[in-house]
Amino acid sequence: MRLRQAFSLVAGSARKPVAWGFGWKGLNAACSFATATVLARAAGAEAVGHFGLAVATVAIVGTLGQGGLDQVLLRKGAGNLRVGEVAAAGAVTRLISRKSLAGTVAAALGLLAIVLEGSLVARLSADRASLLVACAGVVSMPLLRLSIVKARFAGRPAFGQFIEALPSLLMLAGILIAVAAGMTLPGARIVGFLVVAQFVAVAVARAGLASSFANWGAPGEAPPFRPLLRAGLPIMATALLIAFQDWFLLVVTSAGLSAADAGALRLALQLMLIPMMIWQVGDNFLVAQIAGDLRQKDHALAWRRFWRTVRRSLLLASPIIATLVLAPDLVLRLLFGDPYAYAAPMVRLMALGQLALLTAHPVGAMLVMADRGQLLLAVGLAGILVLVGVVQTLLPTYGLLAVGLAYAASCITKTVLGLLLARRVVRPETP
Repeated sequence: MRLRQAFSLVAGSARKPVAWGFGWKGLNAACSFATATVLARAAGAEAVGHFGLAVATVAIVGTLGQGGLDQVLLRKGAGNLRVGEVAAAGAVTRLISRKSLAGTVAAALGLLAIVLEGSLVARLSADRASLLVACAGVVSMPLLRLSIVKARFAGRPAFGQFIEALPSLLMLAGILIAVAAGMTLPGARIVGFLVVAQFVAVAVARAGLASSFANWGAPGEAPPFRPLLRAGLPIMATALLIAFQDWFLLVVTSAGLSAADAGALRLALQLMLIPMMIWQVGDNFLVAQIAGDLRQKDHALAWRRFWRTVRRSLLLASPIIATLVLAPDLVLRLLFGDPYAYAAPMVRLMALGQLALLTAHPVGAMLVMADRGQLLLAVGLAGILVLVGVVQTLLPTYGLLAVGLAYAASCITKTVLGLLLARRVVRPETP
């Protein structure tokens, strides 16, 4: 009887959207790591470093072009649907989609002009060809983020996770075909595989969500855009700080050490995606619920959801973090090869930083949904200041170990400060 009940519980949980979400997130992680493993062995550390810097640059410029509007859409759309304002949700979706596309195209053209001019590329020790291809990614990556957001607040979060995983699956397929065909894999070609995969995923999302949005009927009158943009700017600034972290670490490592060391760092950042993906799934399912709780002034319920999500994330991620802390050299050798094992001390420190983030990871969702994005910006800025200070002080002496120390110190700073601010803004005892 107990065995039958346990089986029924597992089977019932597997049919829930959160189970599908973790499933797609797991596939995303598996494909990303398979791709990183193939690239580490077939392309080499230098090409991986060029690819990593190009993708980090896309994250910064694409975020700047989008202006934080994807998260504004999530907050406004989820809030409107929670209170039955379907026409208003349709109107804000249409407006933000149009403005987001215009902003990212303008940002892509700006990056193209900078790369063609060439002086900044030389100062950053970057690969010009990789950055040229990455200009298209300034459009594809924000469009992909917007598609995922639309799926979440439209009530299809598992489909959103599928769309998020699809580029990794397509990119892996492309890389494997290239390796089988004997093609070389410079950084520019790797970036090209990623950009094409993202555009395909955006097209699939558009087709898959068409029926959901059709059921909404005609959208209402478009809201004023300036208030939406003002709401998005603090969110954009926070996202820029997050993107700046990886970009800055890759730049200083490439310029101060070597492109191969930047490649090792890129692979270490890939390892950090395992625990990060776990807590991001929790955030993805939690954020719309918190938006509704705060709209209805139920702070206590919002915090119960918060800590329940943290406990679930810790349960799932703890074995992974323990492995990265206790045996990072073994992980690096198995996944990427012996030449990368020297980065083990850096990986151990970065994993400890991820453990700190896990203990209160939904603070960003809580602050954003409480319309206090400026506080999240302050948290991100504090983390960046710590990161830059540690790297600039210790990198000449300690090399990659300084990078790991800076990463961990930044994570701890953001966790402690973010939780203190979230508890102050959204008081659990407030009715």
